[in-house]
Amino acid sequence: QFAGVEMPSIPCHLAGMCLVLKPPGWEVDTEGDSGILHLSGFLQQALPPSRRAVAFRPDFSFGFIHRLDTPSSGLILTATSFEGYAWLEWQMYTYEIGREYHVLGHGSAAAHGHLAVVRRILDAGSTARVSSRGRPAESHIRFLASSRRGPSGGSFCHVAIRIFTGRRHQ
Repeated sequence: QFAGVEMPSIPCHLAGMCLVLKPPGWEVDTEGDSGILHLSGFLQQALPPSRRAVAFRPDFSFGFIHRLDTPSSGLILTATSFEGYAWLEWQMYTYEIGREYHVLGHGSAAAHGHLAVVRRILDAGSTARVSSRGRPAESHIRFLASSRRGPSGGSFCHVAIRIFTGRRHQ
């Protein structure tokens, strides 16, 4: 449909929700219009009429309860009914659903095991900073692996980051 652009897919349908595999270049458009490819538009076309009522509702974030940055790819848990939306939102706010990001970085990881980062973040408009007056922010980092490419190649590390608070707190 879009020349040279990988299309999203729906690998799993569940009661009141589905999993959407978001490729790079697609926006999880929970608000506003950035002019990029919108995942809500894909859902509005891909889901059968009986499962897409929420996909047309911006006041329910088109069924999305979380997002991924446009350049990244991953699974998006999406509501396909209002009951599913309420269930997913409740699970998100009670930390029953976790968000974990896997990152491949240049250089070796300095630490091993698990690292918890707990701070107070003050939202300062377009930026955020650490402040004793800020909201609690918590992320957990697991160092999974380090490797070196050849005798003269660079080193790499694989870490998993689990964010317990909002996206401004990353």
